[in-house]
Amino acid sequence: GVITIFFFQNMYHSPKARDILHFIISFTFLAAVAAASHLRGEENHQAESRGLTSLVLPSSKGNTEPDANRDLFSMKAYFVDPKTISQKYLDLQDRHVVFCFVQPPQNSSYKKFEVEPIVALIKENLRYLSPKWMVHAVTDSEISIRALSNIKGLQVVDMRNIRPSERFLQFKATYIPQSQSDIEYEAFCMWRWIVISDYFNELKQKGHPVNFIVSLDTDVLLLDDPLTVDRQMEWSTMESYRIVNGAAVIWNLPGIDSFANFLVDSYSTREKAAELVLKHGTRASCREDKSLLIECFFEEGDNTNLLMVHMSDMYWYFAWMQQNTKVRFTNRVRDGGGAKGMDCYVTESLCDRSIRFIRRGVDVYENSETQTKKFCVLHFQGWSKIFVSPFLSFLEGSSTEYFLNISNI
Repeated sequence: GVITIFFFQNMYHSPKARDILHFIISFTFLAAVAAASHLRGEENHQAESRGLTSLVLPSSKGNTEPDANRDLFSMKAYFVDPKTISQKYLDLQDRHVVFCFVQPPQNSSYKKFEVEPIVALIKENLRYLSPKWMVHAVTDSEISIRALSNIKGLQVVDMRNIRPSERFLQFKATYIPQSQSDIEYEAFCMWRWIVISDYFNELKQKGHPVNFIVSLDTDVLLLDDPLTVDRQMEWSTMESYRIVNGAAVIWNLPGIDSFANFLVDSYSTREKAAELVLKHGTRASCREDKSLLIECFFEEGDNTNLLMVHMSDMYWYFAWMQQNTKVRFTNRVRDGGGAKGMDCYVTESLCDRSIRFIRRGVDVYENSETQTKKFCVLHFQGWSKIFVSPFLSFLEGSSTEYFLNISNI
């Protein structure tokens, strides 16, 4: 499987496309925290078996200094050169983890992201997935490159050198925001799938095996192999399997290729996009500054509540999924417990309730008589990110119990 964690920010059809693009890339790539390994003390073994453990590609200007005003679309770029990664390692791996961490431009309204927590979360993910998964990190700044390059077993790629594909440029030119979310954020959510698909297609064209792709946001922590979420699933027949909305999705390459093409085609004309958004979107309170594809409206018989159609990448995902449900799945519930109905415990959000975690060796459970499955995916969504540091301390420390108490917030 390939785990791809992308965190982009800012890319949409507007006069500020440059800054927005740089920022979206930032969000998509930070939207990628994935995977780790049970082999906690085998860094030397990993380095030996994988060959070069960090790849820093020079920028097209011959340096790696971040430039907030640089237009990424105009840059000559490259993905991964086969010569820079151990061929022996690549030949044995068809499972890839890709973390993307790109900072927003200096004049962005979004705050700079702290490097240290992201590095810590990536390291913890690596402990649970390596060496079964090949791990990449895509970033855009010298500080991030230096911090990430110190992580054993991580292939670091300079995002400023990634060449946009034709379909990516087409989507950038035709995408029109229609979402209650921040325009930059939702744009990143849309086009990250194209970038993920382009990236792994490039790897495959260079002769590197690509089987599954697991896309993860950077606020997701894996505590086990992601394929353990559903032991009854025949993964070889799957195109896509949603674990947690856009934060954790398993793909194969044809699947993410198909979804990327679906997005590009859906926005091929304004008329087509409007028709499909009306069909697959949902009604929400009007935000005229964000309802740029379809004007706000009143429902028939109600002249008091001005509404808009809200469209997100996950509504597009569900529309695409319904085209072929035999190979495209959401988390399959077997015991009526939502995400808990999978073969391990997946938290779609840690904001919902307090949890008392207990650790038994490398496995983490809830101290509960009713919830007996071990945790495999934790999503530190929204303000629950404040629990990342204490939870990682719990995993690394001597205590076998940690109480995540949301009532203290």
